[in-house]
Amino acid sequence: IVLPMLSGAIAKKEKREINRISMLSLRMTLMVAIPSAAGLCIFAKPICSLLLYSRPEFAANTAPLLAVMAPAVITASLLYTTNSMIQAVGKVYVPVINMIVGTVVRIGVVYVLCGIPEINAMGSAVGTFVSYLVMIILNLIALHRMLPGIPSVVRMGIRPLLASVIMGAVSYPVYLLLTRFMREKFAVIPVILLAILVYLVAAVFTKAITREEIVQLPKGE
Repeated sequence: IVLPMLSGAIAKKEKREINRISMLSLRMTLMVAIPSAAGLCIFAKPICSLLLYSRPEFAANTAPLLAVMAPAVITASLLYTTNSMIQAVGKVYVPVINMIVGTVVRIGVVYVLCGIPEINAMGSAVGTFVSYLVMIILNLIALHRMLPGIPSVVRMGIRPLLASVIMGAVSYPVYLLLTRFMREKFAVIPVILLAILVYLVAAVFTKAITREEIVQLPKGE
């Protein structure tokens, strides 16, 4: 969706429309990615227990890795969006170069961390996050040079982050309460549904998303 819309605005040289589409694309990405990462981090253990129910020992070992890799959901999502935006500007080679740099960084981080016995396999998860972080930083630097009117991604992420904190503050105590009556892997199912509902309400109250932005989305009417 981003690529054709942004390409059209750039072709017409409509700066206001370019900035609007760019901001909307990044905000929608953050609106979905931040709570997803928060949920994976908070409920890593029961999620792994649910998905890997037949291998409890493997699930227990996987949960810490999932919690560490959860923030990579944000960077990976932003990477996809910013890659599309850069390609829309016509700089197809920039994302490729940035991904090569990120991959080299990942190899270096994994090589160093996995060689430390106390870290071991966790180094791979950290390396993945760091590589995505490097790639998204390089992409954002390139984007701000190409499209100077784009607001700060950090600033755009504050309200979705606040809504995610509210989501976690409400859903986790409910999860702990439910674990008194059922197994962890089953308790997480209704809690995830609750977390989604709480996040949507919190997003409206914190103005992480507005009615105008919803209307601007495809079929948002």
